[in-house]
Amino acid sequence: IEAKGTITAEDYVRAQRLHLRPRPLFRVLDLLLACLFAFAFVAASWAAHVGGYTGFPLILGVCAAYLALFFFVWLPFQARRMYKQQKTLHVPFTFRLDETGLRIESELGSTVLPWAMLHRWKENKHLFLIYHAANLFTPVPKRLQSPEAALSMRSFLQEHLKAAN
Repeated sequence: IEAKGTITAEDYVRAQRLHLRPRPLFRVLDLLLACLFAFAFVAASWAAHVGGYTGFPLILGVCAAYLALFFFVWLPFQARRMYKQQKTLHVPFTFRLDETGLRIESELGSTVLPWAMLHRWKENKHLFLIYHAANLFTPVPKRLQSPEAALSMRSFLQEHLKAAN
């Protein structure tokens, strides 16, 4: 199974977002926490409106603004900056999965990572992340493959690695 092409800055931003995406159980807990946060904000705003303490809605609003800025401004900015600095990502790659592991080739060189050296994998509609360790991964954009090849890659990864999503 093979994918050929260049990783773009947008691929790298998407890879960072996918990397930070929590596991399904934590997604449910995050949703419950967001609902609790919204309820607390509404309750605090109502209490402030009827003459109660006014600082709590401000604190909640600042926390919400911080999270929004982090995920929608800071994270993409940092990912694009890292992409720009890491010149090796600008070179066309060939990603190949076979029975021995993951092969990565470019004009800069090649490497083979045996399955025993790989940790887990994740995917979304844009790319696969193949983890070497908990925080080190290789992004493989799906746009570099046909839909059939992406299905084959998913099956191959399911067979050889533990899913992280």
